[in-house]
Amino acid sequence: MNTVVLPLPLCGWLQQESRLGSPQEVCGLVLGQRQESVVRVHRVLAAENIAERPETGYLIDPEFYLQVEHQAADEGRSVVGVYHSHPMGKPVPSDTDLELAWPDWSYVIVGADGTLRSWRLVEKRFVEEAIRLE
Repeated sequence: MNTVVLPLPLCGWLQQESRLGSPQEVCGLVLGQRQESVVRVHRVLAAENIAERPETGYLIDPEFYLQVEHQAADEGRSVVGVYHSHPMGKPVPSDTDLELAWPDWSYVIVGADGTLRSWRLVEKRFVEEAIRLE
């Protein structure tokens, strides 16, 4: 099983952002380093949710993504995934999440109760990743 190592302060920040953004889904990019089956998260960057219906989905502006990707590369890091919230549901991927997912990225989802879970797309289906708080 893959593991996402998440600093405890970032966990709290994600939970707070999810609560503050409700009833809309909040979203952003996860920056860090991937080493074999471990993803070390160094920071997360909030993104504006530009989805047509932000109450039921999220969409990150491609220009914002490119800007962050270049900035991360300058710092010796990379975008290793996305976070978003499910303010009315559980932290499990939806069908829409599956349609939009990229392989090799971690998808951290914050549920309505503040629970965080992480997922990775493997052969057209999501597989859960362990989250280790540090």
